[in-house]
Amino acid sequence: MLKRSLVIMIIMVMSSFLASSLIIVKDKDEVDKAYIKETYGTGIKAPMFSAEQMVLTEFNEFKKNAMEDAAYSRDMTDEQRSELMKKLKSMEFKYTKMVFFKIVASEPILPEYLKFNVKLLNAKGESLSIFDYYQAYKQVVTTRVMGVPVTTTHYVYYWIIEADKQLIKKNYPKEEQPIKLEIEFPNGQKRTYTARI
Repeated sequence: MLKRSLVIMIIMVMSSFLASSLIIVKDKDEVDKAYIKETYGTGIKAPMFSAEQMVLTEFNEFKKNAMEDAAYSRDMTDEQRSELMKKLKSMEFKYTKMVFFKIVASEPILPEYLKFNVKLLNAKGESLSIFDYYQAYKQVVTTRVMGVPVTTTHYVYYWIIEADKQLIKKNYPKEEQPIKLEIEFPNGQKRTYTARI
């Protein structure tokens, strides 16, 4: 009897998780490959672009790294640092309401190539964003390879968007689906992701 109850409970938890999980897939890409290569690099220097639902571990990692970077940054005044630290500290994780677009690069990206316009839209083209936030930070990771410490440095650029309501099917009628995450690159070309709810 106890085993059966446990199995039913596991099935209910899994169903609930699957019902509320969000899958984001690249849908349409009009960004010229030559532009990406010329602007952001190729081979091992090429940055990784990704769009996903924000999960708690990713959010905590982002918040920790962003706060550390802000605390030690020499590129801002004490007043700017204090304001940014307060903003980061007050940020709260919102399950099934947050999505992000992220770039991870092995070298810093010039500011003019970070002028992305990131939008969360319904099928009618209406904005679903109530909060969006951009943050860049340097991430230094040291691992051991055959007993020898190896340090790698990454430059991480985040655009976080919070939707007006949970991104779950019951909140959006059929005429408002699919939900799109639209990324406009600095050259005006767009990459679109579909959020499957």
